[in-house]
Amino acid sequence: MVPVFGDLAELLELPKEGGLLIQDISPGSSAETAGLRGARRFVIVGNAEVGIGGDLIMALDGNKVDKTDALTASLSKKRGR
Repeated sequence: MVPVFGDLAELLELPKEGGLLIQDISPGSSAETAGLRGARRFVIVGNAEVGIGGDLIMALDGNKVDKTDALTASLSKKRGR
């Protein structure tokens, strides 16, 4: 996943508030089972290659997701229930 916000989000024609842009989904993973999609093509932004056309995760359980580790922590808490 790649965090995208502000100007980068607007450049990629995503909501300015941004979120985490999924780059790749592992075959057979729970993400694939849930129907999440990874990048369909790649573009160069500055000096970085960014996958676009995949899903954008903006929030989880109503809480804004702004870092990959925030998503991981939130999902870990759910598994512990």
